[in-house]
Amino acid sequence: SSSSSSSSLSSESINSFLEEMHNSGYEFRVVVVGNGAILESTEVLGPVMKSSTSPKTGAELITFASSDSSFEFHVNLDKIKNVSFVESSRSMPNGEEKVLRICRLINSEGASACSLILTDSSSDSLEWFGQMKKKFGEELASSQ
Repeated sequence: SSSSSSSSLSSESINSFLEEMHNSGYEFRVVVVGNGAILESTEVLGPVMKSSTSPKTGAELITFASSDSSFEFHVNLDKIKNVSFVESSRSMPNGEEKVLRICRLINSEGASACSLILTDSSSDSLEWFGQMKKKFGEELASSQ
């Protein structure tokens, strides 16, 4: 089973969403699908979070990095238009159901630029995910 909600957000709202992801302190499975390759890494989005302007393109970037910069994740705010929240159940080999809680950054073509899968399944993280879904889903009405 799968349920999702999608929002059309301003770059300020996308920035606010990313700040809340960063401030949560939760680990995410970051999945970026490229043209012929897929990158997956499980990371806390930080401790570094900074905004900058690309010297090549002039695009507004948000960068998440580990302290030693061995992990860097750059989000081009000019290309991200939506945030989608998805909860998807998967059957595990042991017969149990596992629910994936996924935040997707959606580009201007409507495709997923990346997926951030919440790895924590504590009641606190589930409440946080629900609040994020409600907050950024509700912004749909006010930002259009």
